[in-house]
Amino acid sequence: MFLLHMRRRNANRGVSRSSYSSINEAKEQSQQWQAWQHAARKVTRVWNEWLAAEAHDESVRYHAYVLALADEEQAAAAIEHSADLAATVTSTDRYVAPSQL
Repeated sequence: MFLLHMRRRNANRGVSRSSYSSINEAKEQSQQWQAWQHAARKVTRVWNEWLAAEAHDESVRYHAYVLALADEEQAAAAIEHSADLAATVTSTDRYVAPSQL
């Protein structure tokens, strides 16, 4: 039991909280990029479905395209928001608050 505790303690030695934070941020960014790529591919697929639609199905396909565009915009906005936060956190000495502009 004591050796198991020592192994766990040594395994975590040298890894700072900021490293854990960086790893979590990298995972989140990766997930956001994957979500955006998925949404962008969906836009392309739904666009092609709209173009290939018969007259009676065209309206439904158009609305699906608009929804896919909205999803892609939301995913892109999440990436932009994360990038803005990262820039604010990493360069607070250079950051100018909007109220100071």
